[in-house]
Amino acid sequence: ARLHVGESATATEVRPDGSGMSHGTGLPWRPESSGQHAAWDFLLVQLSGGYAEARVSRRSAFAVFFTNAKDDHDNAQNAISWLVEGGYADSGDAAWLRAEAETRDFLKQRWQAIERVATALQTAGKLEAAEVIALAQLESPAPQRN
Repeated sequence: ARLHVGESATATEVRPDGSGMSHGTGLPWRPESSGQHAAWDFLLVQLSGGYAEARVSRRSAFAVFFTNAKDDHDNAQNAISWLVEGGYADSGDAAWLRAEAETRDFLKQRWQAIERVATALQTAGKLEAAEVIALAQLESPAPQRN
């Protein structure tokens, strides 16, 4: 998801219990987009891992986001609040629905690349950023926004 929105890839790992994490860059979020578009991109990144985990584990997204991906959900809630307060979404519910729909669309669009990365993670346990980039092999460039 980070690559999709023009951000740097990060080292990623999957633990024996099936949960996983991205190690981050240690740098502030500096997306190619700006304003509200940066917030929507941030939401895509925050929600993608949890929704992918829910799909693979056949658990509900609710269960994933209130256990393994709770930090991602909390970060997403902050972005949702900012969007509503700034008038970029009519309500928190409307913003969540849009973010969830965009995340599901992204997962459908990039599922083959996600599966390649996930398969390698199952074998290795951890991948460095360069390995994630090579496996992701983005089929098309990140979307351009106005």
